Amino acid sequence: MRVELVPITMTRCVNSSQLRDLNLERDLSTPASKRHYVRTLFDTVERSYDWFTRLFSVGMDAAWKQQIVSLLRESGLAEGRVLDLATGTGDLVTRLEAQIPGAEVIGADLSARMLRRANRRALPHIRRNAVADMAELPYASESLAAITAGYAFRNAPDHTAALAEAYRVLAPNGLLVTLDFYLPPSRVWRRVYLGYLRISGRLIGRLVHGVPETYGYIAASLARWMTTDDFSASLRRAGFQLVDARLRLGGGIAIHLARKSG
Repeated sequence: MRVELVPITMTRCVNSSQLRDLNLERDLSTPASKRHYVRTLFDTVERSYDWFTRLFSVGMDAAWKQQIVSLLRESGLAEGRVLDLATGTGDLVTRLEAQIPGAEVIGADLSARMLRRANRRALPHIRRNAVADMAELPYASESLAAITAGYAFRNAPDHTAALAEAYRVLAPNGLLVTLDFYLPPSRVWRRVYLGYLRISGRLIGRLVHGVPETYGYIAASLARWMTTDDFSASLRRAGFQLVDARLRLGGGIAIHLARKSG
């Protein structure tokens, strides 16, 4: 099991030439190549990630993340250890700590550079955040009260293995709340939705990083992903009880709340 604690002085330089070496068709074809692609990508965009997310979602990202926190509170979570998967720059961790003060919130991410930025937001997290693959989490079985996952499982090299690992580390009756992009069920809306994500993502990627594929990845990964109903079925196959699924943007975005059976 790989565990890599992140010191504040850690650095890993990724430049535009490394981004240009990536290939969406090739690198999203296997779990190993996807893992390399995702890590290189997010190591590169850590400085622009927060403002890009707000711009790309037309400001809706903050409301979606707030719904994650609200669902946990409404479900009765007031304390315990909460893991934020694919924590990125720590935006959701900050919200969880502010609104569920009895919880111990920790973060895990594949990108060390993202975690370094998260550490700057909250210094006490330096020893608690870990660089980790979602399919190999460095936590004991049944040790977590809840897991949050914003834009996480779509980026996992193997989402089935990642869901199984989330199930393993959750305590009985533990909660999993996910937020992600999905393929809209309407084929007409799906074409429009993917078209917007593809064009705007590639445009911003070219303007900011000189490489269209930087944010073109979102549409490319989504085209290989699934609908909200498909993900609900994946949760059930992993052993979770689906509690709620809240669809946004015609099924292009969804928040799932699931519980590990006691």
